[in-house]
Amino acid sequence: MNSLTGEIAIRAVDRLRADHPELAVEICETSFTDPFAQLRDRYYDVQFMEFPVREDDLAKGPTLLTEARVLAVATGHPLASRPFLTMDDLAETALLAIEGDLPDYRRAPVRTPDGRPIPAGPGATSLQEALMLTAAGKGALLTGAHTAAHQPRTGIAYVQILDAPPVRYGLAWRSDEHTAAVEAFAVRVAAEIEAGDRLITDFANA
Repeated sequence: MNSLTGEIAIRAVDRLRADHPELAVEICETSFTDPFAQLRDRYYDVQFMEFPVREDDLAKGPTLLTEARVLAVATGHPLASRPFLTMDDLAETALLAIEGDLPDYRRAPVRTPDGRPIPAGPGATSLQEALMLTAAGKGALLTGAHTAAHQPRTGIAYVQILDAPPVRYGLAWRSDEHTAAVEAFAVRVAAEIEAGDRLITDFANA
């Protein structure tokens, strides 16, 4: 679903193909604006994606990976110069919205913990569009810490939010189709994460 999970998935699939040459395995990027549609339409058998998943027709495994949550903001914005932020600081900037068929629990927050409204920024339909709008000063984006290294962009600063819940990742699949192939992929993904290479260590544990 993003560059961090994509790189882990690629390594897991390489191992899966070696362990199970009888499987035909393909990797695709999931939709930014409708994260569950392609899984429901059987384009995919399993997704390695950001949690939470609270859909009645989908099952999910345990959290396999966590990382800190950061705010991507234009370098000229007052928040960009701070060493860290809290969720209450979000009242000082407009948050970009992800356009599309998203459940409410996956949308950006509209109020800070102390009850102040968070201004709404323009909508985006892809990560690249969101980063373009951020760099232009049109809004700020809540994202995982890995984005700073995987999506470097002139004009954007990434500031950690100390009290934000971490970004959690795991596997989701159709609830009536937990197959042996899905289980084999889950084992390989967990093994790649447990290996703890530099990619994961630097960003997932930020």
